[in-house]
Amino acid sequence: MRRFVFFVLMCWSAMGWGQQTDKFTVQFGGLGDDEGQKIIQTFDTGYAIIGSTGSFGNGSSDMYLLKLDKAGFLQWSKTFGGANVENGYGIVQLKDSGYIVVGNTNSKGYGGYDGYIVRTNKVGDTIWTRTFGGADWDFLYDVKALSDTTFIAVGKTSSFGSGDYDCYLIKFDVNGDTLKTKAIGGSQYEDSKSITKTFEGNYLIGGSTSSFGNGMKDFYINLVNANLNIIWSKTFGGISDDVCNKVLEDIDTAGFFVFGSTASYGVALNDFWLIRLNNNGDTIWTKTRGNYDDEEGFGMCETNWQHILTCGLTAGAGYHKALLYQSTYTNVDVFQTQFSGFSTDDAITYASDAYDIIHTSDSGYIFVGKSRLIDANESNIYVVKMNWHLETATLINDIQIQSPSKIYPNPFDDFIKISSNKNNPNTISLYDMLGNCIITQNYSNSLITINTTNLNRGVYIIKIFDTQNKSFISISKAIKY
Repeated sequence: MRRFVFFVLMCWSAMGWGQQTDKFTVQFGGLGDDEGQKIIQTFDTGYAIIGSTGSFGNGSSDMYLLKLDKAGFLQWSKTFGGANVENGYGIVQLKDSGYIVVGNTNSKGYGGYDGYIVRTNKVGDTIWTRTFGGADWDFLYDVKALSDTTFIAVGKTSSFGSGDYDCYLIKFDVNGDTLKTKAIGGSQYEDSKSITKTFEGNYLIGGSTSSFGNGMKDFYINLVNANLNIIWSKTFGGISDDVCNKVLEDIDTAGFFVFGSTASYGVALNDFWLIRLNNNGDTIWTKTRGNYDDEEGFGMCETNWQHILTCGLTAGAGYHKALLYQSTYTNVDVFQTQFSGFSTDDAITYASDAYDIIHTSDSGYIFVGKSRLIDANESNIYVVKMNWHLETATLINDIQIQSPSKIYPNPFDDFIKISSNKNNPNTISLYDMLGNCIITQNYSNSLITINTTNLNRGVYIIKIFDTQNKSFISISKAIKY
């Protein structure tokens, strides 16, 4: 049975209560494994996230769609799936303010996994669902609109094509009817992870290949027209694994940027790898970024100053952080920063990943990924909104929560009682609004009373941590009057 603990943990820049801000940090999730894969800005200047949840829905993992307002508050969330596994990877908003989301399912369809496409209305209610695939395993990772009524989804297929896996392209209409499908590849492995529309109305598709190129895997870049016919195809890489996860059109020259990770070049293990191409797919320059640990690149966006902002992760002994690099169109490094996940307690070490990043309408940036305790398995969706300086919020202002723990009385005065349906050894910590830990107490009973006589009036954050399972039971807000 699923454990339905839902929390939204939010940080904003230090402003008056309830004011809008251009930066915030947010986490969403429960006691299962939850992650965000893609984020878009919606027509109302809010945000929509597609990913996966192990906390809510029907199966061990469901496709997970969340809608936030422009300040990062959750407006609604929906799950899609059956009794087994679904994952969400791509999203596009429709003219009617609804959404099309793509991913994979092994609860429905024909094979072990099938491509999974869901159309919703503007509040996430399902209009239709479709599966795509054959007798083997098929996945979809990204989707783009050709027009208001026609779309292309890309992924990989082992049901069709020439090799173990081939790139899988599906052209479909707004009613879910298939217009055309195509498999692209050789005798071994190919996938397609990202698609972008060009000024000429063609589509650049990025992924990986082990059938062509130099190494175990190479970047595999295909330019196709609206009928899915190949205009040109290129590979980039060395003797090891080089994996492309994101493609983007270069608005300056109508060329392209392709981005991912390389084990062939760079310092050690995997490094970020960014390549700038002309409109024929020829290399203008390449750049690796990393240190002696492991860096994996996933997302990329352009800035207002002819810069490229890339995101991913960096990991080594005792740390695992979201990583951002900013560089110019002419291959000059400008900025790098790391994000450790959300924590108001320096004693708690978080691991975080950044999977997608976009440029927002207020000239800021927002990325989505996941965050977890560094030695735990379960993660939460992690969202960081930055201003144009790439600054983000560090202070707690509010929390919205539904949890199995009951806190009473609330508001409280000289004492507060906390009851929980968990009997494991727990640690309860009480924080003020600046993130200072005021009280920490261990307990193993289902009811605890805390003396709060010496606390000042105000708002406090109460965090209950299961020390046996190394996960948060609840994070709540309480007020002393």
